[in-house]
Amino acid sequence: MHHPWKIGFLLMAGIVLFPSVNAATISGTVYDGLTLEVKENSIITIDTTPAQTKVSKDGSYSFDAGEGTYTLVAEYQENGIMLQRAENPITILEGGTYTIDLIMLPELGDVPNEPLPNEEKPLTIWDQLLAGPVIWLVLLGIVLGVGGYAIVNTRVHVWKAKKSTHNTEKNENEKSKQENENKKNTQGENTEKNHSAAEEKVELDNYAKEMIQHLKRGGNRLTQKELREKVTIGEAKVSLVVSELESEKIIKKIKKGRANILILTEKGIRLAEENNPARSREEENTPTT
Repeated sequence: MHHPWKIGFLLMAGIVLFPSVNAATISGTVYDGLTLEVKENSIITIDTTPAQTKVSKDGSYSFDAGEGTYTLVAEYQENGIMLQRAENPITILEGGTYTIDLIMLPELGDVPNEPLPNEEKPLTIWDQLLAGPVIWLVLLGIVLGVGGYAIVNTRVHVWKAKKSTHNTEKNENEKSKQENENKKNTQGENTEKNHSAAEEKVELDNYAKEMIQHLKRGGNRLTQKELREKVTIGEAKVSLVVSELESEKIIKKIKKGRANILILTEKGIRLAEENNPARSREEENTPTT
């Protein structure tokens, strides 16, 4: 005969242990979506009842949850400003261990919606027309029409020149005068182009070259703090070089809260490629013929 207190104990143990049969462990690691490195000091939350939150110093996390559908959210903040975020849904069907790695991407918020360097732009109506055969047929017709008009016009001028020697000499003088003016205009244009090329040429010191190379390797954009962590100079020197690059239109600086996001312009990308040490070594090792 069983004692009543033993039966009650067994019932209580079954009630306590039953939910744990279907309990699951959710764990993983948080990564930076730009560098694919472990993101330390992240805040991870899962919307169980009640919700669970973990501040991960080393980027790892672990939660216990029963059956159901949940959402894992990872955030990285600096000075109360969210800089990166990841969100991942998960459905628990049975007990066990679930490994979910979270990859955080920049949370740009109110950054102006404008295309970045090397970002693919949507096709315009003009681009779509150029992609079709009709526009090329139209352009071919225009070219043939202009060419035919030029031929007829030339023959008329030749006929008039044969009719009058005086007009021929006059036309030749005017043509010679026009050629001289064209030469002067061409020389002036070449001079302006040389001035423009001289103005575009920018002399960069080693710190500036190092910074644009870091920006290039970072996908053409980094925060000023991330850039400062990658170089060997002080914060004041970094600010001076950033201001110089911005004035030369090599980078574009966007204010995001207390953080500055630095973006390489087309000019900056070109300079980064021209000053790439790996490329220079490759050109030096290329045999000449």
